[in-house]
Amino acid sequence: MKIMNNITYRQAGDYLLPNLTLPESEMKVTLGRYGMMHKKFLKENKKLMYSKLMISGTLMSHCKKVEDEAKERFITLMSQI
Repeated sequence: MKIMNNITYRQAGDYLLPNLTLPESEMKVTLGRYGMMHKKFLKENKKLMYSKLMISGTLMSHCKKVEDEAKERFITLMSQI
């Protein structure tokens, strides 16, 4: 095992592969309809932002925030009808 830039690596044949894990908080997030739709939108249309969020380990929490906002707007709109 080798450590560079605070990242540990493991040897796989001739290559060094990083030992990557998701933060514990990201693993506990479950997405509903709007969160999944936003994640799909990012993956298909905003590839750079999707990659940045994925690499930083904040993709799921970002999608959860979008889902919560969408639910709040839905409730607000339904109460106005």
